[in-house]
Amino acid sequence: MLKSYASSPNVLRYFCGRCGAIVFFRKAERPELIDVAVGLLDAEEGSRAESICGWNVSGVSKREDGLARGVVTEDVMESMRIWREKRAGQ
Repeated sequence: MLKSYASSPNVLRYFCGRCGAIVFFRKAERPELIDVAVGLLDAEEGSRAESICGWNVSGVSKREDGLARGVVTEDVMESMRIWREKRAGQ
């Protein structure tokens, strides 16, 4: 059962009413886009679900909201840089 709440003005967050898993969120100013929690997708190629998802690997949004901001964020950004370079070389 999908449930939602307004986390801030013009932003709705949707989650599973049974287990609480985040499903997606949307912003009123960009109705054509929905941010989906990719961990819920079941794709043959794995967790990135590249056959159905487009990945913006230019940076990490909302870095200030993360836990262990310095270490984890820098590790994620470095991993994305490496992944982007490998894909460009294919």
